[in-house]
Amino acid sequence: MIQNKVAGFFGAIVQYTAGCLRRTRDQDRMVLIDKTLLVSEILARYPQTVPVFLKYQMLCVGCLVAPFHSIEDACLEHDLDEDAFRADLTTAIAQATQTDKSA
Repeated sequence: MIQNKVAGFFGAIVQYTAGCLRRTRDQDRMVLIDKTLLVSEILARYPQTVPVFLKYQMLCVGCLVAPFHSIEDACLEHDLDEDAFRADLTTAIAQATQTDKSA
């Protein structure tokens, strides 16, 4: 009987921890929505976004200014629709995340 309670207790801890990790991953993804996030941080944290930058003809990949430009700065500099660009970044991250989960 005690073993069942202990197993149930540890099972609850595992489920709680897994839920926290899932929320953390979702929160990390939501950080991308923040227009003050630096381009270099996005590229380092989410390398799957490189094709999005290239699609918009942004040469931020390897650029010396990337550590100093936020998404907002980069979109202003390249005369881009910031909302559309951030949506494409989020989509690229979500697709890569789903691919990782199915593998």
